[in-house]
Amino acid sequence: MKRILLLFILIPIFSFSQEYSFRILPIYLMPTTDIVILGSCLAIERSISENQSFEINLNPTFIMGDESEAFNFNSSVGYKLFSEKNFFISSRMRISAVFSGIDYWEQTYEEWSPEFNDYIIEDGWRKETFLTIGPEFVIGKRFYYTKQQKGFFDLGFGVSYNKTIYSEIINTRIISYPNGQTDITKEYSHEDLIYFWPNFTFQFGYTFRK
Repeated sequence: MKRILLLFILIPIFSFSQEYSFRILPIYLMPTTDIVILGSCLAIERSISENQSFEINLNPTFIMGDESEAFNFNSSVGYKLFSEKNFFISSRMRISAVFSGIDYWEQTYEEWSPEFNDYIIEDGWRKETFLTIGPEFVIGKRFYYTKQQKGFFDLGFGVSYNKTIYSEIINTRIISYPNGQTDITKEYSHEDLIYFWPNFTFQFGYTFRK
């Protein structure tokens, strides 16, 4: 079903365009003190005129840490305007989906119980789901490295503003007793967050002309 929807989006873009481009950054790695971010970027552009284009951007990201992990999928649709010297301004609408899981404790928590004359084991985790939407603006420059101006890379900086339109937070707590009994409790909650984050663009691309 997703492939069919993607075809309905892409066929009109390519059918009436005299020029279209692909941009990609296959894999990027951002290690920090506590987490490692592994992501990829893919974009498709369709020219509207000599200095205007319509673009679709896809950006899946994995975030891995000692006590947490998350998957973030960003997609945006926008309009890009170029100057004579290949500087550009990109105005987009961005939708982001975030799925994350966080362990409460790095190790299992044990508490002595006089009633059972043994330890009660307590563990748990937190799962978060967020769907956000908002505008994104990027300013940058396109550098061609072939004489026919087909091979290029884009370099740019921008900012995104996203507001939560859906959220679900599930806190799961598991208590295991020495007699084999297990109590599982789940608490559901919601959060409305506003995200501001910088955007750095570095993608290689190629232009196809009819």
